[in-house]
Amino acid sequence: MFQSHKIKIAFTILVIIATASLVFMTQDSKPKSHPDHYQDQNRDVNAQQSSSSSDKLSYYSGQKVTHIPMTDGTVDNGATYWTAKMTIDGKKTTVVASYYRMGYFSIYTKQPTNKIQSFTYKGDDYQKFIGAKDLDEIASKSEPYNY
Repeated sequence: MFQSHKIKIAFTILVIIATASLVFMTQDSKPKSHPDHYQDQNRDVNAQQSSSSSDKLSYYSGQKVTHIPMTDGTVDNGATYWTAKMTIDGKKTTVVASYYRMGYFSIYTKQPTNKIQSFTYKGDDYQKFIGAKDLDEIASKSEPYNY
């Protein structure tokens, strides 16, 4: 009887410690956002630009600042970046475009725009537009990306 009583006490103490640890670990944690595409993974609205090199890679997706890894080339995850022209608000504008997958083209501008310029293209010939210098043709055939 004495031995099972000790086991019950030890088990109760273990449960109390485990519960307290769990509460303590989660008390200060903030909810984590789960970006559902590559563009959101790069977004950092509160980032401080501390050097001219980071300013060169600071662009806008609509009204939000986005720090892109490059303006020309492919990164490890397969996203391809290039500079192009696109008509925004009736004016031909230089943009940085990226293609990640599934027909999604991200568009980044140096100045904020009133809406996000990114779009999703559902055509089978999407590959011919990766690296294109003018994106007006594909943008006119695409659906605006709403998130």
